[in-house]
Amino acid sequence: MEELHLNPLGPQTAPGLVELFRALYGETFPEPEVYQPEQLLSLHANGARSTWVAHTSEGQVVGSITISRQTPYARLYTLGHAVVLPDYRGRSLALQLTMLGATEVFQDEEVAGGLTETGCHALKTQELVYKGSFLPCAMLPGALSPLALPVEQRLDQPVSLLVSFIKLQDPPQTAFVPARAAALVSEVVRILGVQRELREAPLGAPEPTSQVTVSQHGDLTRLSVARIGADLIQLLPREAPRSQVVLPLDTPAVSFAEELLYRFGYRPCGLFPRWFGGDGLVFQRVLGPVSFEQDVLYAPESQQLAALVREQWAS
Repeated sequence: MEELHLNPLGPQTAPGLVELFRALYGETFPEPEVYQPEQLLSLHANGARSTWVAHTSEGQVVGSITISRQTPYARLYTLGHAVVLPDYRGRSLALQLTMLGATEVFQDEEVAGGLTETGCHALKTQELVYKGSFLPCAMLPGALSPLALPVEQRLDQPVSLLVSFIKLQDPPQTAFVPARAAALVSEVVRILGVQRELREAPLGAPEPTSQVTVSQHGDLTRLSVARIGADLIQLLPREAPRSQVVLPLDTPAVSFAEELLYRFGYRPCGLFPRWFGGDGLVFQRVLGPVSFEQDVLYAPESQQLAALVREQWAS
């Protein structure tokens, strides 16, 4: 079996990482920086998105994984871009790269946990994530564009994304839960085994102004709302093909925001644990039809979560 080397991204492997993405996705991957070796190196160097690669002795990059800080809470990490060339699959490369990166990043005792996303069409990847102690916390219908899939897996319509969480440090918290999302939030808390005091959120008055961070992920626009304000309606993206709004659960004003989001076609999809330090309740809207026909889920917990999300999207 050919010997492979696992290392952090460096100047010699950055061009090969670009070629890896081209081999798997052509020119269609929705994050343009994966085609720019200098930007990949800059993101790795400043810690915004650390990357580890598997490469041959000749220097060909055959797999990669990233660990990044893309959330409002600096102690929460996201794991992604776990890609491996077809000829090198079956060798646990994604798992080895993840363990290498996590050992380096998570040695910081202040890390709260990590989130990762998996396509609901990819049973093997879901199995790997589940056996790595990540538990499902949200399912995002129609969030994965066909262009974000490897060419050999490409489908004719978007599929759902499964978001999973690994808990490292998680103190007990109180969460205000709006009525429509109560069953969904309660189920996610049960699945994750976290200590939460769930309180019914009355229709609380919002602050005068919102505090919002907007990020773009391909054609998906995400609003992380750290403070719910009366002006939230003015901040919602109107034309984005896919949009998400993550609400804090530390305020009764979450019920005000839920009523607003429902009127604009958003539906709850689960929790982003520790998103703001406290948990975030994630809503999503997709312009156009959403199909669950191509979703296949590995773990029983994922299936239970998906059933509740589908109920919300049928309402």
